[in-house]
Amino acid sequence: MKNKNIILFIGILIFLAVLSINFTSAAVCCENTGSSPDGNDGAWCIDVDEESICNSNFRTSPTSCESTTYCSVGTCINAQTGECLPSPQASCDSELGGYWDSRNNYDIPQCQTGCCLIGEQAAFVTQTRCEYLASLPEYNVVPQFLNNIQDEQSCIALAEPEVKGACVFQTDSGNSCTIETKQECQERGAEFHEGFLCSAEELNTICGPTERTTCVEGKDEIYFLDSCGNTANIYDSESQDDAEYWTYIKDWTESCNPGESNTDSATCGNCDFYAGSTCSAVERGQNVNMGNYICKDLSCSYDNNGDGTKEKYEHGETFCATPKDWKENAPGREEIRIVCYNGEISAEPCASFRNEVCTETTIDDGTPDGYRYAACVVNSWQTCVAQDNEKDCDNADKRDCKWEENIGDGVCLPKDPPGFNFWDVEEDTETLCAVASDVCVVKKEKGLFGGWDYVENEECLSGGSWETEKQNLCLALGDCGVKVNYVDKKGWWENWKDFFTGEGYDEEE
Repeated sequence: MKNKNIILFIGILIFLAVLSINFTSAAVCCENTGSSPDGNDGAWCIDVDEESICNSNFRTSPTSCESTTYCSVGTCINAQTGECLPSPQASCDSELGGYWDSRNNYDIPQCQTGCCLIGEQAAFVTQTRCEYLASLPEYNVVPQFLNNIQDEQSCIALAEPEVKGACVFQTDSGNSCTIETKQECQERGAEFHEGFLCSAEELNTICGPTERTTCVEGKDEIYFLDSCGNTANIYDSESQDDAEYWTYIKDWTESCNPGESNTDSATCGNCDFYAGSTCSAVERGQNVNMGNYICKDLSCSYDNNGDGTKEKYEHGETFCATPKDWKENAPGREEIRIVCYNGEISAEPCASFRNEVCTETTIDDGTPDGYRYAACVVNSWQTCVAQDNEKDCDNADKRDCKWEENIGDGVCLPKDPPGFNFWDVEEDTETLCAVASDVCVVKKEKGLFGGWDYVENEECLSGGSWETEKQNLCLALGDCGVKVNYVDKKGWWENWKDFFTGEGYDEEE
């Protein structure tokens, strides 16, 4: 019996030894298990039972992966993005596109972390990662890297340095307060309360609500002042006794009548420059419930058509001048763009000699008259007379012309006839005006019973259709033909024509 037990024990040991040998011989470390040559479809550093599972393009070892060099875990460093990730050497070289270091990331200098400040954002990353993030299109700024900040919580606390709030500090009179940015308050070592006003009761400061108001440089609105002289929220007389309105900083959208001009309002100081108002001192005849400031009306009054009645133009509107006594396209007349801005009217002349013309459009903004916008645009008249058909003449992409079919067989003329610098001999004024120059010979013969009868071109006589047609052509080409200037003064030829016809001659003209 004893021998049987010994034999059984020996048999168990032999079985276990064989099992151990079989298990050990079956362990294989695959560097990659994929089927593609580059291994992109496989897994990295995997222990398997059969070597046939491994990708033949990569290394294998008859041992566990943790015992190999190529599958030992170190740090994969991406030099472009600055990321340092725990990774086997194999996957770092082939999959992650970085370079591998056998050390842990906290032992590698380029993997040391710090606080990266990008604008108002903060991130606890490496310096290389910080520079990479700052270069992204959504930021594109120069970052600030603080390597003395060694924990993420302290780093995040530095975010949004420009956010405003109550900065509370001790004085002999008690807790005083100013409205400052987070960064300014932290630099002075005071206690910062983001989004709070100095008049907030829970801050227990010496600052409290008042009925005083003020204008703030760079802003359109009227603001309350607290008893310490700090700006509070936008003036709203109905909120003066509201504790919450004196506790938290409010956006203009949370104040009275947002988006409206609030012009001349006695109760609301939410002025809006784009809607036509801005903060201004109260003038005689104006009244407000509190303070000494009001939303000033920035619109303009201007008599543009010369009828003696001034029309109203909103702040920012532009329009073309139409002086009553100016004759259209007369010599000397120039196009003018009128601007209403900040309650004042100003004139902006377009290019001389009508090389630019003023064009006006109306934008539907929900108001009865709409929003008027004018611009000086180039007058492309130079190639008009060269066009011999209506299609090319009316091609607005290339020229500013119009087809006149009632002149001859049709002619292409400028929509806005230009002016000419006629005293400059280098200008081609005579050449252009010559297009309309013509001679018409009128023939007549003596009748059988006395007198004369017209036999040819009677229409060319003064006042006839030929003369009218040629005169219209002259006028349409520019400063050609017989004209008076924009202030109704006659030109040289017109004066001498009157002299020879006995109609008088005014030397003063």
